[in-house]
Amino acid sequence: MPMPPSPSMSPREQTFGWMTRPYELLARCRQEVGDVFTIDFRGHGQYVLFSDPEHIHQILTGDPAVFHAANGLLEPFLGAHSLLLLEEERHKRERRLMMPHFSRRQIHGWGDQIEEVADRMIDGWRVGEEMPMRETAQSVALGLIDRLVFGLDGEANHDRHDALHRCFDEILSHPHFNIALIGQFGERLAGSPAWQQLQESLAEMDRLVREEIAERRATGRRGDDIMSLLMDAEYEDGESLSDDELRDELVTLLATGHETTATSLAWAVHWVWSHPPVLERLRAELATLGPDASPSQIAELDYLQSVVLETLRINPVVPIIARELQEPVQIAGYELPAGVTVAPVIYLLHRREDLYDEPGQFRPSRFLERDYKHNEFMPFGGGVRRCLGMHLALYELQILLARIATRVELRLCDEEEVRPVRRMVTIAPSGGVRFEVERVGA
Repeated sequence: MPMPPSPSMSPREQTFGWMTRPYELLARCRQEVGDVFTIDFRGHGQYVLFSDPEHIHQILTGDPAVFHAANGLLEPFLGAHSLLLLEEERHKRERRLMMPHFSRRQIHGWGDQIEEVADRMIDGWRVGEEMPMRETAQSVALGLIDRLVFGLDGEANHDRHDALHRCFDEILSHPHFNIALIGQFGERLAGSPAWQQLQESLAEMDRLVREEIAERRATGRRGDDIMSLLMDAEYEDGESLSDDELRDELVTLLATGHETTATSLAWAVHWVWSHPPVLERLRAELATLGPDASPSQIAELDYLQSVVLETLRINPVVPIIARELQEPVQIAGYELPAGVTVAPVIYLLHRREDLYDEPGQFRPSRFLERDYKHNEFMPFGGGVRRCLGMHLALYELQILLARIATRVELRLCDEEEVRPVRRMVTIAPSGGVRFEVERVGA
């Protein structure tokens, strides 16, 4: 049986589109071919992409022994022991170990710390100052990781973590990093000065994280931070995480935690401040709580939740979820062979007109009017590999957005249209969403 149809573009055009403007590529493919189509990525073979909720449900709830995560490209960055790369029993074991530390109860205990970091960011803004929200939010997200993952006080001047922040920025903003994620293209760069610089940054990141682990082991320092919890956690057989496992999970938390939060907050500011009625309604809801509301009370606000969910619907940070077939599977009437990568497309799912009225419009109230099923709205993936930090990400976004809306008058000042561009595996706003501060309140 033949594979699902492909778009008229050449494999080279498909790969280049995926690396540079993935949203445009995906939309063009569905318009040209339909809900199921095949893309040929140079260096990584054929991907079969799906945007029908039932097909997506079949993939994400299928046998984990058959549907493996296709995240191998990230191994040089995250490490072989990262939860994102583990499979079957190893994945299940590691996830079971980590899950209690990302429960709603655990996360809501961090609300005051999240709010404090948000206020410190805002206190540093000056009237008339112009800056990009994504880069500003990245600094805040890294500050949150310092607090929540490593237990550092926000005022601490920690040279190692300053250096680690610089390393991450150098890696994620490196012009060859996205290309390095595409097999044949990355191989062609090996040996070049820019490639060597990227490898040096990766090695420095590894050294800094391992230094932190060694220091904690030597001093026995512990707190209520995630690193302490993971160091003390034990599997069912009494074993604990090795240094290699701990290193890979910490790098994964650093990479996924700060990049996704910063990007989503930038998109939220772009959409909310581009729609004055949304901002007005959001501020009116926040005003009902009064100045002494706790972070947990703020996070329970219905419209605030809807604004965050609509942001993640219209601009999912990660556009697809990839699974590599370990044996033949029939999906959507196609008999797909082992070795093929199947990929639910979150971006296209969230733009379906049969699920979302006027899907291209930013309309948070849609989440007050209808409850969407797991296979209809999935900014954090689904099934046994759904993002472990989902509740933390939502909580951070709600508190950060609420503090900005409550304390700051700002004006968006991008001269060109803000469009989605690739940054590592995430899709960020071009220009970072530039804004000018007009007033900062208490």
